[in-house]
Order: sequence, then C-alpha cells, then structure tokens
Amino acid sequence: MLLQVQGLTKGLGNQDILRSLDLSVEAGEAAAVMGPNGAGKTTLLNVIAGLLVPDGGKVLVQGVNPFEHVKARRHIGFIPVDGFAYDHLNAVENLEMLLSLYQVKKSRSHILEVLDEVGLSEADVRKSVGTYSSGMKQKLTFASGVIHQPQLLMLDEPFNALDLGATRRFQSLLHSLLQQGRGILFTSHLPETILPLANRVLLLNEGTMVDELQLDDRVDVPYLQEWYHKRTALITQESQYG
Repeated sequence: MLLQVQGLTKGLGNQDILRSLDLSVEAGEAAAVMGPNGAGKTTLLNVIAGLLVPDGGKVLVQGVNPFEHVKARRHIGFIPVDGFAYDHLNAVENLEMLLSLYQVKKSRSHILEVLDEVGLSEADVRKSVGTYSSGMKQKLTFASGVIHQPQLLMLDEPFNALDLGATRRFQSLLHSLLQQGRGILFTSHLPETILPLANRVLLLNEGTMVDELQLDDRVDVPYLQEWYHKRTALITQESQYG
C-alpha cells in the first residue's frame, strides 16, 4: 500500500477537524476527495504532507511514518490550493531552492524539462515569479509538486485557476504519473475534472470518510453530481435527527 491512514485525528483550537479518519491509496491509483466546505479536506492533505502534526492515528507512506522519518517526506509531493513561491526569484531558482530543501539533486536540464511539461516557456521561466499571472503561478506550483519525482502526489483543488487547455495538460501529466506507478490523492468540487482522472471518489464530512464511489464508464458528470448531493443531504439529515 502506497498510502495508509489509520484513525487520524486533528483538532484546531476547540474544534475537531479530523475524527478517526481512515483511507488508503495504492500505487497507480488516483483517489478524489469531495466534501462540503469545512469537511476537513485541506487539513487532511496538510497533515499527510507533514505541514500539520496529527493529534492521533497513523500516516504511512510506503510503510514509513513521515513524521518519524523526515527523509520519507521526499516521497510526497504536495500542490496546495494557493501555492507558494518566492516572488523575487525566477521559476528555475525557485525549484532549485526547493530541491535543496528536499536534499535531492536534479540537473538544470531536468528542471527545465519539468517547467516545459507544465506549460511554462523558456522566456517565462527566466522572469521573476512576481510578474506571473495566477495561471502561471499554478503551473509553477504544479512543477514544485513533481520536481523531486515523489511516489505520492497530493493536490488541493488543482484545477481552480486553470483554463481548459492547461487543465487537459495537467490531466495528461497526471495520467503519465499513474502509469509509472505513482499514487495521487486530490480534492475537487468539480465532477468534470474528477472523472477523467480518478479511480474512486471519497466523501468526507465533518472529518470522517462517510462514503466511497468506485468510478467506471457508467459514472458520468450528472450521476456523480446526483450521488454527491444525495449523500451529503442524507448525512446532514442524519446528523440533525439521528
């Protein structure tokens, strides 16, 4: 199992965000997490990525706890919803700094190849990031998540700032990672971006995985939308009257 999460709990202040949460992702699999606002989606990814320390439970990536073994975090790539980069540096310099933090050595040609794959031109990569549009910054954020060739890639609402062409480019790149045996865990509220990529959808509500839908050729956008709305409405009803 590439990723195994068992009994994960996390609170912020006086509020429980994740409650005894279990999930798993296998190599070559893409799992999408859906859920209402406040369900805990971003917190879940932040905990797995090592940005937040869990209060309880276990996270294993390739059988290793990344909180106990820092080097195991090299196997994780994380693409947050807002991204992060140093505006005064160009794209190449940002990725070189990131690789140094991971203590991973990659050639300049590898960096330029990844930037080209995400759709940043040779002229783009030599500009300071502070001059980038939101779409260009999202492309750089994507590059930062894959530059060190992680086994597990996590993405938080990855298609929000992208046009149709960039979305299709990223979906193609993600498919190639799956074919290489990587695993993907991502959040999205857009069924049309989930179906071309995911093998299954996990429904998160109030910090707990409450349902799962296997995706196949019979599941289209209207079906997924109806499943999501029916299940969330039922869960809300059960919490009110249960």
